[in-house]
Order: sequence, then C-alpha cells, then structure tokens
Amino acid sequence: MSINSWERVSINDIDKLHSSYACYAVIVDTAVMYIGRTKTLWNRIRRHGILQQFNQEDRTIEIAYDREAYDKEKELIQEYKPPLNIDYISKW
Repeated sequence: MSINSWERVSINDIDKLHSSYACYAVIVDTAVMYIGRTKTLWNRIRRHGILQQFNQEDRTIEIAYDREAYDKEKELIQEYKPPLNIDYISKW
C-alpha cells in the first residue's frame, strides 16, 4: 500500500479536511514522520501534538489520508517505519 497515492492537504489548509475516519500520515518535506488512524480526522489533526515539533516556516508539512487504509495502520507503520512511531513499532 502506497501513501503516495493518498489524498494530501498542506498543514496550512487543514480546515479542508473531512471529519470522518481515516488512516493518516504526517509528511515533513518528503519523509513519512508519523502514521496514525482516527475516527474524526479533522479534529485529530487540529489537536495533534506532533505537528508542533516542526518549524513550519522552512519545511513542507502535509497530511496524507485514506479511509480505505483505516485498518492497515499496523502494516503501514511496519512498512514505512516512521521515526515518531518508534514506541509503537517496538510493541511487535
């Protein structure tokens, strides 16, 4: 499964996100930094503490999301090994 084919929204346009469930990825520049899933995407992204870790002025930050991948979170984390999911990866 490729995150590259998912819908994307710039961090500056998160108000355009829908409010339904989805699996999502935080992408900084071209790197997948975090993968998660939520029942209400818009609320989760607005309140996500991970986003504050990045300086938005000199980086491109995007949210990629896909409803069909909602149940694929574990597999995606194992495939992409995002650095901010390191504690999650060690559970398996």
